[in-house]
Amino acid sequence: MANLFEHILFNFLNKSLNKSLLKSKVVIIGGGFSGLSTACYLAKYGFEVALYEKNQSLGGRARQFKIDGYTFDMGPSWYWMPDVFERFFADFDQKVSDFYELQLLDPGFRIFYDNDLIDIPFDQQKLSALFESIEPGAAASLGRFLLSAKYKYEVGMKELVYQPGLSVFEFFNASVIKEYSNSI
Repeated sequence: MANLFEHILFNFLNKSLNKSLLKSKVVIIGGGFSGLSTACYLAKYGFEVALYEKNQSLGGRARQFKIDGYTFDMGPSWYWMPDVFERFFADFDQKVSDFYELQLLDPGFRIFYDNDLIDIPFDQQKLSALFESIEPGAAASLGRFLLSAKYKYEVGMKELVYQPGLSVFEFFNASVIKEYSNSI
C-alpha cells in the first residue's frame, strides 16, 4: 500500500500536470533525506530524475566528511523515527537491514563538564538511578517525561507525520487537543 506522501504526489501529478509531462525529466536540488526520497518516489513513477548536490557526497546533514584518514559524521547523533525509514524502504520492497545495520551504543553518549563527565546509559533503570543520584526526585520526573514523550511520539507517528501539510487544521485532532489540554 502506498504511503500518504506517495499517494498525494501521484494525485497531484495526475491532476495538476499535463499528461504529456508525466514521465518527463525532473531536477531535484539537494541530496539530503528529502531530496533523495523525493527522487526515489518520482523515479518509481517513471520520471527521469537528475539530482544535484553542492557537497561532494550525498546525505545532506547525514553525510560523512573524510580527511586524512579520519571520518566525521556531519549529521544526526541519534537515529530518530526508525518507523519513517522502515516505511520508506518498504515502499520500494526493501528493508532497512538490506542497506545498513544499527548498533546499540551503551553508553549512548558522554557529557563533559568542568573537570568531570557523565556516561548516559541505555538502560532506563540505570538512567533513572543516575538522575536520582544527581537530584533527588529526578527519577520520577524522568518517568513522567518519558511517558509523555511516548504518547506524543505515538500520536505524531500515527496521526501527524504523514499528513499532506495543506492546512494547519490537519494538526487539530482529539489526540493533539487532549495532550495540549493536559499540559496547561
